[in-house]
Amino acid sequence: MELKTYLTILVRRWRIVLLVAFAVTGVFTYGGKNLPPSFQAETRLRVITPLAGSVRDAYHEVYFASRLITTYAQIATSDQIMIELREDLGVQTLPEISVKVIPESEIIQIVVVSPDRNLSAEAANRLAELIISKQDKVLDSSPASGAMDVLVDRQKELQAEITEASVEHEKLVRTYSQITAQIQTLSRKLQTMEALYLDLVNHQRQTEADALAVEIADLSQQYEKLSAESSVYLEQVLMLRQKIDSDQRVYSDLVYSNVRPQRTRDLIVISPAVVPSVPNSPGILFFVGLGIVCGLIVGVVFAFVFDSLDTRVFAIEQIGHLTNMPVLGVFPKIREGKNQNRSDFPNIEKATLYKDYWMVCTRIQAVLQNKSIRTVLVTSTNPMEGKSTFVSSVAMGLARNNCKVLIVDADLLRPRLQKIYQASGEQGLSDFLENEDVRLEDIIQKNIQPNVDLLPNLTQSDAKGMFNSSQFTALLQKIKKYDVVLFDSPALLVTPDTYNLAKNVDGVIVLVQWGRTTSGDVQSTCNYLEGVVGPKLLGVVLGQVPSKKEPDYYNRKDTKRWPRFMPRIN
Repeated sequence: MELKTYLTILVRRWRIVLLVAFAVTGVFTYGGKNLPPSFQAETRLRVITPLAGSVRDAYHEVYFASRLITTYAQIATSDQIMIELREDLGVQTLPEISVKVIPESEIIQIVVVSPDRNLSAEAANRLAELIISKQDKVLDSSPASGAMDVLVDRQKELQAEITEASVEHEKLVRTYSQITAQIQTLSRKLQTMEALYLDLVNHQRQTEADALAVEIADLSQQYEKLSAESSVYLEQVLMLRQKIDSDQRVYSDLVYSNVRPQRTRDLIVISPAVVPSVPNSPGILFFVGLGIVCGLIVGVVFAFVFDSLDTRVFAIEQIGHLTNMPVLGVFPKIREGKNQNRSDFPNIEKATLYKDYWMVCTRIQAVLQNKSIRTVLVTSTNPMEGKSTFVSSVAMGLARNNCKVLIVDADLLRPRLQKIYQASGEQGLSDFLENEDVRLEDIIQKNIQPNVDLLPNLTQSDAKGMFNSSQFTALLQKIKKYDVVLFDSPALLVTPDTYNLAKNVDGVIVLVQWGRTTSGDVQSTCNYLEGVVGPKLLGVVLGQVPSKKEPDYYNRKDTKRWPRFMPRIN
């Protein structure tokens, strides 16, 4: 899907997004208010390593310090220390404790978080004291003790490395000496042959001089090759000598450190914990903000999930995917007036204020003229989807374009057009179909609007095959004097009368209500009609589409003004 499609879904489901966002924000806010405050206390220790202050070998200084600091940090979180700390504090459950080493330093940081501010400070300081009391076990003078084992192990490693490097150094020196001797021999030989070559050239013995020149060239190549190998071996000898000297200096330092007296204090407290005055837990504003962010994310997810599960039709693109029928356009939802009761029918005259209305009228009139169609049936999948309003509005639009229009209320079970136009009389369509004595001219109500006549149905009745009767055939013959005849029929999925009616008219238009008709109903209706009427199926109109703005695109004072894109057809 394109970005526009995602935005359309969010706009359509904005209520779900806001509802979920409010709910999640409320949960986070409630949880934040009822969350007990927590207090954080911090103690910092500095580890003074036995090699501190030595500058003879920086590598070993860093290596030993890192090992020693890590050892103290592990001791601080050991089970034995935790048991002693719990006994000293007199609590069953210890607060949250974390011990970490600050990078690139000799600092150990002890952090304690607890709902009791006094307990957090006391636990941090007491843990620091316990760690300091254990330093004698960490730095014992015996080679078998923990920290001094580091020195002994390192001595052994260096001694092995020095021995191995010395053997390799002797091999390289011997090889280098041999190559140097070969270079000196070649150098002397080249000097002798070059002198002989000059003598031959001076005595004009060119043949012998040329042969000697070839030998000199070969010896020169050997000389250059041996010189290159000599440079490589010399570089390796020097580098290996530097490594041996460095390892020997480190080894001397380790021997010195192993035998010298140890300091009596290698851990000091540089920042004791104090009782915190304010909690470190987030405030209520943090939870509100977090709830809003999480709520919007969850709301957007819910909106897309709900939209994917919702099979109702909201766009003409959906109709294009559901059926191969052409889409004639969208019909706007006509807004009620300020003083209009909700039970009243909408003001049909308001439809002329909408651009989409005129676009639908233009397309319908073009289809009717291209196919020479006079009688058109307007149906839908389900009842109460706006057929009567649509038929009345389209009739008014065609009439304003110099078409003589007849509206037939063919919904015998629930006639509604007489309420829209407030039609009066005693007889209607059902009376004409049941009684041959009823004259059509007597029941058609003339000029209910300019160029619009109405054939109402004033009584509810069951069709019982009326649309297959000879009377209905006679009706179709008599109404051919009109340019366009629009039939307002029952819903297709409710009564079979609509199928009988569809077979006898020239064209059928299916009205789909925005946000109510499901995709399954649209497919069922269109597939069935294609099998029943075939090419008579003119297209689909998406009706009751909410307009984005107030309909002020046209002149409100003159609703009969013709829009520029609606040409008059004589």
